Amino acid sequence: MKVKPETYQQLIQTICRKAGLDEEDARATAGILVRNDMLGVQTHGTYQLLTYIHKIKAGGIDPHAKPEVTAEGPAYARIDAKHAIGPVGGMAGIRKAIEIARKCGVSYVGVYNGSHYGTNTAYALEAVKENMGVLVMSNTIKLMAAPGSKGPVIGNSPFCFAFPAGKHRAAFFDIATSTAAYTRILRARDDGEKLPDGWIVDGNGRPTNDPHAEAFSLVPFGGHKGYGIAFLIEAMTGILSGGAILGEVEQDGNRNLPNPYCVSHAFVVFDVSSILGRERFGERMDQAIDEIHDSPKASGSSRIMVPGEIEMDKYKEAEKNGLVLADDIVERVGKLCAEYELDIQSAAYVP
Repeated sequence: MKVKPETYQQLIQTICRKAGLDEEDARATAGILVRNDMLGVQTHGTYQLLTYIHKIKAGGIDPHAKPEVTAEGPAYARIDAKHAIGPVGGMAGIRKAIEIARKCGVSYVGVYNGSHYGTNTAYALEAVKENMGVLVMSNTIKLMAAPGSKGPVIGNSPFCFAFPAGKHRAAFFDIATSTAAYTRILRARDDGEKLPDGWIVDGNGRPTNDPHAEAFSLVPFGGHKGYGIAFLIEAMTGILSGGAILGEVEQDGNRNLPNPYCVSHAFVVFDVSSILGRERFGERMDQAIDEIHDSPKASGSSRIMVPGEIEMDKYKEAEKNGLVLADDIVERVGKLCAEYELDIQSAAYVP
């Protein structure tokens, strides 16, 4: 189904309001989820809303919670998200980090008692809009093995960077620290396919290509390198914020609906205007992007892209010609529309 992004976002906002969020929080949540869809990361967009609302009904998410700053210094803050719906805690974190960076040049904000909130990119782009660079991280449930471990010991925690440019679009990059996403394993299982080498290990820590392997764990990208970065993210998010870490994070939040997710996020923002000057920074980013674009291309290659170009191409296409939703998203959002006496077809794209 193809929808008009603005109309679809309004529909999602209305669903959020009917689920108990106030107008401001419903707007923030809808904006973040639809942004993820438009960037092409539809597993982390409005697909998630059905689960979020199920958790609201079960008590695992508090639709009325308002994140609170619990500690603050010249260049840092800690925020208790109070188990609010994920985008509300995430927006509180990035907005506070931007506010502090305007005064200090650089800021750190840790958010604890947070919920699943989509992609890090969606929040990083808030900083880019303010002409700032940013690092965004989030810890996760224990899904990933460490070198030498039997079973999962750490999350495949994602991190993202984003920086504005001058004449070019912003550069950004968002990945998890495992070789492959957990959903890729489940999809291979459903499709009856074997996995590539190096994606998972079985319950005894032995490499396997079988997606049905009992008690499997994801493998860090680059072996010890991905594991080390995952530990850094754990330190920057759960440990430094005072939030849940490792096994303290709810290990099956999408099924244990009454239990809060208890994830933590970290936002590190750089005010490039204070550090170098916005114009000069933009010129240097453009120089780097131009050099990469103009580098010699491999046989058969027509384009060398910088991080973020694929996602922004998808975003601009959705903005111009409508957002194409996967069938499972239409099904899940359609269930919510039926429950709240709304019509998903009201958001259909009309050329």
